[in-house]
Amino acid sequence: MQNKINRSRKPMVTFVLIAVVVFGCLQPVFSSPHSKRVRQVSTAQPFDLKQGQTVSVKGTKLEIKVLEIQDSRCPRNVTCVWAGNGAVKLSVSLHGRNRQVLTLNTMNAQKFLSEQNYGGYKLALQTLNPYPGDGQSGDKVATLIVTKLRR
Repeated sequence: MQNKINRSRKPMVTFVLIAVVVFGCLQPVFSSPHSKRVRQVSTAQPFDLKQGQTVSVKGTKLEIKVLEIQDSRCPRNVTCVWAGNGAVKLSVSLHGRNRQVLTLNTMNAQKFLSEQNYGGYKLALQTLNPYPGDGQSGDKVATLIVTKLRR
């Protein structure tokens, strides 16, 4: 009788072990978007982001997500009345709290800031590519830089 019980448990134990391994390997496929590892960037170093991408800044609790990129800049080799503007809308937070939406612009003027301060850091838009009329297609890429403000 004992031998029959042990033999009937072996397939069950084997099945359970296989299930644990398979579901363990599939975990990244079924994980929620909030559990994904976020790419880390360094302060004072430029980094690229596309719409929808998120980064965290090493050694801080600062997290930056690109919500939207709009580009109304005048294409190269075209005469326009207005030079236009590229705008990058960001969601920024510290410790996952105090979330704010900031917009950084390619045109640095009174209403169109290319840099803004948040939580003791300066966030600046360096470039927005590709430039309209360059003949390049694909997603817009914002190059940003984060620097710690001196107190």
